[in-house]
Amino acid sequence: MTKKFWLFYVKSQLPLIIFYVLIFSLLLIMNYAYKLPNYFIGDVFRYSISGLLIWFIVKLLFDLNRTHQFIKNDYLEKYQINTPIENVMLTKIKQQKLELENKLNSKDLEQKDRINQMDLSAHEIKNDLTSLQINLENKNQDNNEMLDAVNDANYQLDMLLNYEKLFSISNDFKFEWIHLDDLVEKVLKNMSMQFINKQLIPELSNLHIFVLSDKKWLNFCIEQLLSNATKYAYDGTKIQIIFSDGSLTIVNSGNPIEPSDMPRIFEKGFTGSNGHNNRLSTGLGLFLVKNICNKININIEANSYNNQNEFTFIFQKSMLKK
Repeated sequence: MTKKFWLFYVKSQLPLIIFYVLIFSLLLIMNYAYKLPNYFIGDVFRYSISGLLIWFIVKLLFDLNRTHQFIKNDYLEKYQINTPIENVMLTKIKQQKLELENKLNSKDLEQKDRINQMDLSAHEIKNDLTSLQINLENKNQDNNEMLDAVNDANYQLDMLLNYEKLFSISNDFKFEWIHLDDLVEKVLKNMSMQFINKQLIPELSNLHIFVLSDKKWLNFCIEQLLSNATKYAYDGTKIQIIFSDGSLTIVNSGNPIEPSDMPRIFEKGFTGSNGHNNRLSTGLGLFLVKNICNKININIEANSYNNQNEFTFIFQKSMLKK
């Protein structure tokens, strides 16, 4: 047994030792007061200390046995409670054990989920690389097709990396004042080929405002919604990016989101009716956008009507300045 065991054992017997000393002191006072024979105190001490030592030995052996069983076996469920304190402690230990098991199960499911997502993204990236390889082997000079494959692979890789970053233990959020017009212009520049390929026209309105947010993650959210807008917009239509009343709204003209799909569009893995017709739909993009917005204190809403889909970022007043 360790030094701590003996220390706690002695502490557990202190009440009995103190009680014995008090009782024996009382007997000494009575012996002095009533002038009892001297051998009386000697006999009491001799027999009582022997009984006390026997009690200590028996209690020590009993505690050692229980401690040994508790260490060697899963003795928690079989542990026999002897005191109210033990009852409270055992209940607390079982509760903490259950909470820990639930956390471990949750982490295990999360890990499996992340592995599945990595497998899915890796499969999509592999498909895009295979398409590039076929074009090169056949000496196909269709640059647009090869560029689409590269963009698709970049899209899937970007989604995978941001998914891993978002759910890592420490998120690298850095809040700063961002000029919204500059940020949107940068996103549109990076997505210029998607707009050109479908002859889409970006229409910006009232974006000359500063927002307090994380530049990298806000960039990702806007880019993700614009990517969705270009995928599902009708060719040759406008994509509106409007700031009004503390909200940034992205509107595209295209196939509307089905009313039955609307409550689930931010769920992980949900692609909806429109997504079933698009190979790049993984059901991860809007899920990530929703989770990122929660972490950077932005609300997000979606509406669909009259062949128009709109997504709105709602900023808190304290996060805005002219």
